[in-house]
Amino acid sequence: MKCMLPLLGLMMLLYCSCETMLTGNGTVYSAETGQPLDSALVQAFVSKVNPDVMAETYTDSTGSFSVRAGMVGCTPRCPDLVVRIAKPTYVAQTVTNPVKAAVYLQKE
Repeated sequence: MKCMLPLLGLMMLLYCSCETMLTGNGTVYSAETGQPLDSALVQAFVSKVNPDVMAETYTDSTGSFSVRAGMVGCTPRCPDLVVRIAKPTYVAQTVTNPVKAAVYLQKE
């Protein structure tokens, strides 16, 4: 019984220490023209953990973006990275766990 307590403590430590950096990336295009959209606002959220914006960036001249939401706990499983992409005169879109995502925004 005495050896079970340290083993239980070690198991709890390992179980509680799982963290990861949530990241996402992709390219934003105009749905009408197929051309990349620069300066689209990209906001990252961590689903069901923190509804506040964790990171914010803009697409570059090629429509590309890369965003990090910071370190989050992954116990019992990692939360989703939710990315909202918006640009004036276009309808905003939300993408979950974007990896090399191709996002097409429609005109309003």
